[in-house]
Amino acid sequence: MQELKTNVCLLAEALQEPDSGNALIESFSDTAFRHYCQQGYAFEDLAPKTLSKRTTSGIPEFNQYLQQSTMDLAFRAYQRIHVLKAFAKANSAHSGQRRIQSLLRYHIMLIAHIQNQPLRTGQ
Repeated sequence: MQELKTNVCLLAEALQEPDSGNALIESFSDTAFRHYCQQGYAFEDLAPKTLSKRTTSGIPEFNQYLQQSTMDLAFRAYQRIHVLKAFAKANSAHSGQRRIQSLLRYHIMLIAHIQNQPLRTGQ
């Protein structure tokens, strides 16, 4: 969970400072996630329920993830980090701002799911 929160901070910083974006993206970590996967950790212990509309507050961009398990959601988060790192190597940070913003929202949704808290929509 701490690794997810750290990655959220790095994503937010990459949005704030696009010129430093590539360096920040390179520092994203997946060490804890890989360790827990190798140990056979049951990610459902973090959040035993699948993603619900209650957690996503009905935000349409997350509808495609509804009813997915915590393991599937976590795997997708780290898969997307891996893709973003590859994208950053091949492109400037400025061209990846939408990807960074999307991944930031996804991570915040995942943390809300794990904490069993609904997203706040600001409305």
